[in-house]
Amino acid sequence: MSAEDVVTTRELADADRAWAVALFTLHFSDAVIGSRGAWFDTRLLPGFVAEHQDKLAGVLVHTPLSRGIDCEIVALVSEIQRVGAATALLSRCVTAARMAGSRRVFLTTSNDNIDALRFYQRRGWRIVAVHRDSISQARAERPSIPLVGHHGILIADELELEYFGETVGSAITPTHA
Repeated sequence: MSAEDVVTTRELADADRAWAVALFTLHFSDAVIGSRGAWFDTRLLPGFVAEHQDKLAGVLVHTPLSRGIDCEIVALVSEIQRVGAATALLSRCVTAARMAGSRRVFLTTSNDNIDALRFYQRRGWRIVAVHRDSISQARAERPSIPLVGHHGILIADELELEYFGETVGSAITPTHA
């Protein structure tokens, strides 16, 4: 692995906010993102940024970290694909949550997001709940949420995944500086 291949992570800074909000808006149609009936303003959440070859490669925002409280990853987007940015961001968040004494780390994704489900499960995340019709209900409040998503699949449910640890072949290893 050369120095050019290394992805580093750091805390999300105020100077990164406009870029992050634009990225979230591009991918989620809004900077305010729903999860399990709650709405999170990504402009106000803490998070991490991944960098690759001096370029912003990805961003992750999560709920505030606190001892005994769950850490929810609200949004994760890679702008540069297949360099390890998303994996590095997940690792950084899990490490930070563990250091803060968080009870668990979890996230949700829509039922149509097959690529994300594969990505997370290969990195030690497991499906722990299906929130039936949660996206259908959110659509009543936010009509901009599409009815049909990836691969022509009806978007209706949220799948909740929790981090359970590294898996063979796709282990998360911290790469942050």
